[in-house]
Amino acid sequence: LEFRRVLFRSFKNEVIKKAMDNLEVVIPDAMVEAQLDDMMNQYAMNMQSSGFTLEQYAQMMGTTVQGLREQSREGAVQQIRNTLLLEEVAKAEDI
Repeated sequence: LEFRRVLFRSFKNEVIKKAMDNLEVVIPDAMVEAQLDDMMNQYAMNMQSSGFTLEQYAQMMGTTVQGLREQSREGAVQQIRNTLLLEEVAKAEDI
């Protein structure tokens, strides 16, 4: 049973990777900046629940808040691409 789960997960990941590789989309800078804003707000809330500010966390990581933002840019683009892919699948499947 565990082998089937691993196999299915691997298959699912490969299908998503293939779809992402074939996704051709231009992502406006404003969309990336908005996603980064959301991510930074989420980081700040997570840090606050741990008793830190985002600035303190950045300092502990040896960077600045802007540095954290830049380090998160690729992840923000990937999240946007994932969302756009799912929207296209939903549209194609009339979901």
